[in-house]
Amino acid sequence: MEAEYLVSLMSARDMIATPSAISPQNHLKLVMDDIEALAEGYTAPNRTHVEELIEFGSYLDEGSEVVVHCVMGMSRSTAAIMILLAQNNPGRENEIADVLFRESPKAHPNRLLLQIGDEALGCEGDLVSAVYEDKHFAPSLEPTYTGSLNGFHSFPLNLDTHDAW
Repeated sequence: MEAEYLVSLMSARDMIATPSAISPQNHLKLVMDDIEALAEGYTAPNRTHVEELIEFGSYLDEGSEVVVHCVMGMSRSTAAIMILLAQNNPGRENEIADVLFRESPKAHPNRLLLQIGDEALGCEGDLVSAVYEDKHFAPSLEPTYTGSLNGFHSFPLNLDTHDAW
């Protein structure tokens, strides 16, 4: 089954056109840079981005095939995947982190995007702590580009759909 939904998280200069296999209304384009603090000349992830992502997620059902990507598939996209999974699997933040890091061991979710998503979904810090205060992530580690994009992997929105992982 091919993905029918696409989420792109990129700077304006890197943003892609909607592929012909995806309906334009099924392509969410979130223009942001991969930064975790405000910086002049860059667009930081913000509440509006997260609200748009959550609204987009509300139109999906557990059978929807979704591809979420950024430039390298390790930071913005992994944070967005965690937000979408948390939206559909409340209270299961640690399981979400387990799945994410099993499928993408070099993931380095954008902390700012994740924090905003955590607040918007009312996770009370659990989404952030599942990554940054648990066994998954050591703050001294930096992501390493491996020559392949970890993105472009569709995923089920319901954690109980284990066969799809």
